[in-house]
Amino acid sequence: FWYWLLGSDWFAPVGTHFVFLRVSPESKKIELLIGKANGTDEGCLATRPYGDVFSGTAWSPDGKTIVFTTSETEKGFHSVLWAASVADGSVHETYSTPDFIGRPHWLPGGAGLLVPVYYQDLRGQLWYISFPKGDAIRLTNDLMNYDLCCLDLNQDGKTLVDTELTALSDLWLSPAGTAAKAQQTPAQSPATRRFPWVP
Repeated sequence: FWYWLLGSDWFAPVGTHFVFLRVSPESKKIELLIGKANGTDEGCLATRPYGDVFSGTAWSPDGKTIVFTTSETEKGFHSVLWAASVADGSVHETYSTPDFIGRPHWLPGGAGLLVPVYYQDLRGQLWYISFPKGDAIRLTNDLMNYDLCCLDLNQDGKTLVDTELTALSDLWLSPAGTAAKAQQTPAQSPATRRFPWVP
């Protein structure tokens, strides 16, 4: 069975075609497909191994290149930003990292991409990836946790929108073996990761 990946679609600059990802868990392959905007003439442009993690696609402003991200596990886990040629389907690795790469977005002019990266398993931060060299520059270093799925830019590249992820957790204290007497303290605080036993 093949599954269309929700949120992976992107329209060509002229709007006549769109691109999306489809995956087969059985064959562990992910397909990069192009179709007409009316849903006809679907065709596979390229394939890559599928390692349970994917992100979206982005069509370059000049219409010649489509980038997408997948995870690779053959040499240890790492995320890869791929670039596929619309003309012949050839694929090359633009950038790779042991961190999760979110949905890429082209900057105006096509000289680079803005991508959210789940940096060092802590939180999503925004990075600039040059194209085609693949040089990476971290743009943000703050307490925000930028969502990997939902980054978007307006046409002139001067304004971006994303969603911030906030984790809340509650710590409960209970006498041993008496869960019914558990008390919540505190409520709606930032995520609690570790706690010691009280002597």
